[in-house]
Amino acid sequence: HLYRGECEMAIAGGVNLYVHPLSYVGLCANQMLSVDGQCKSFGKGGNGFVPGEGVGAVLLKPLSRAIADK
Repeated sequence: HLYRGECEMAIAGGVNLYVHPLSYVGLCANQMLSVDGQCKSFGKGGNGFVPGEGVGAVLLKPLSRAIADK
């Protein structure tokens, strides 16, 4: 719709949630979770990761409009 000029702005977003227990069962079975609860997957002493949940959103508009709006 932005490309065709059918709207001036749009919001795009996403969510990551671990809501089902089987998510953790699979992670545990594959020994992917941190045993000490600290996420340092690729750092020194890393022993796994800690699942995180989050949400993000961005406001989209045509480049010409964004430049004009500074």
